[in-house]
Amino acid sequence: MKRTILILPALLMLTACAKAPVEQTPAEQPAEIVTEETTTDAPVEEIPVQIVEPAEETVITSPEEVSFTVSTVEGLVEDTVGYSLEVPYFDVPGGAAIEEYYEKLASHLEGYTKETVYQKAAERACIVSVYGYVASAAAEGEILSVDYVYSCDYSDTDESEENLRTDRFNMVTGELLEA
Repeated sequence: MKRTILILPALLMLTACAKAPVEQTPAEQPAEIVTEETTTDAPVEEIPVQIVEPAEETVITSPEEVSFTVSTVEGLVEDTVGYSLEVPYFDVPGGAAIEEYYEKLASHLEGYTKETVYQKAAERACIVSVYGYVASAAAEGEILSVDYVYSCDYSDTDESEENLRTDRFNMVTGELLEA
């Protein structure tokens, strides 16, 4: 019984503490949440959500070198002008048309060498070496780019005349493309 008598005052004290109002200082008071009410007379438009898939990345590849074989047209004009002109052959679907184009070009350059270059050599009283060759050939997609060099080395000077032409072909059809 002594225990109950001791417990009873302790319980009264605990219940009295729980009922006493706790004063809070201004710093301890919770902040008030202010909400603004807005009213609109216009109906709210719903914006449709579109899911946009990212575009496929475009990979830019550098041109790849294309291998080829050559046949050579060689000749000599009166011991004054020697020439060597390459005709390239490409192993691509439109290779026959490209081959025909370079055969015509070699024929044209041979005629130019025999007439114009020979006359210059005779006027300058010198010997000339003429070369026509493919400097590079590269493919990008279905486009074949061929750099063809025509150079003339005159014996009376250390300089050479060099002309570079870049021809672009559709590799599938062999069609020469406009620059």
